[in-house]
Amino acid sequence: MMLGEEGAASYTLDVLEKLDDPRPEIIVCVAYLRAFLHGDGDERNALNAFDTALEKLSLQDSRKAHTRAQVALFKGKILQRVGDLRGAESQYLLACSATITFPLERQLEFPVSGAGGESPSDN
Repeated sequence: MMLGEEGAASYTLDVLEKLDDPRPEIIVCVAYLRAFLHGDGDERNALNAFDTALEKLSLQDSRKAHTRAQVALFKGKILQRVGDLRGAESQYLLACSATITFPLERQLEFPVSGAGGESPSDN
């Protein structure tokens, strides 16, 4: 499906829709496949198909970092397919950053232990 093979994408969509699996990973894959097959190269149609299929996600699942990352990755693939490279790049960046839960500055506030088990501030 990620390689642009419509036959394989159609078969995969049929199989996944018959499963009616509530896992967020499956819901997001089904959403991408629908957009891939029913978007007709039109950005609006593809994104509408994707967003409509994502409505099956529970609020709790849609807030999980790995789900947000997967949604952004697939949305980037849709935008790339319809020629919106700037939008695709933006979504890919979101996919990469979706798992970051706090700023880097906050990470740097915590001391790193030295070789002897002491923190740098103890020296």
